Amino acid sequence: MTMDQPKPAPPDALQDAAHTITVIGLGDLGLALGRALRALRTSYRVLGHDREPERGRAAMAAGAIDRAVWTLPAAVEEADLVFLCEPVDQTLETLTWIAPHLKPEAMVTDTAPFRYPHYHRPTDTPDRIDYVRLARVVEGVREVVRDLGSGAR
Repeated sequence: MTMDQPKPAPPDALQDAAHTITVIGLGDLGLALGRALRALRTSYRVLGHDREPERGRAAMAAGAIDRAVWTLPAAVEEADLVFLCEPVDQTLETLTWIAPHLKPEAMVTDTAPFRYPHYHRPTDTPDRIDYVRLARVVEGVREVVRDLGSGAR
């Protein structure tokens, strides 16, 4: 299986998944993260949310998420792990919305430390993205998910 086209999970596999990972923000970074997670599928499902519903549909079509969820509370209420991949200026608002709906044991992490000064600005062009660094971040997350899925600690 390639990172480009993860195999879709059968509907019953999504219901029986032991864990849920939610990706909030389905731009380039959210899509890359979702694809990496789906490529390593073990015992979890990947949900996605974006403020723009079309991005959720596109992420499902691209095989980056198992299911798009249209409200923030529904996106996180069953999540064990939440990745915030939204623009930095939306982080506080998103955290405010999701906090009351998170399970006590849920972990929330933000991708902001991996961003760069041009993020979501007119100067944010493909020639400025550090693809090597982005690939290292995705690979690191992938290894953590692999370890979590195998029961390694």
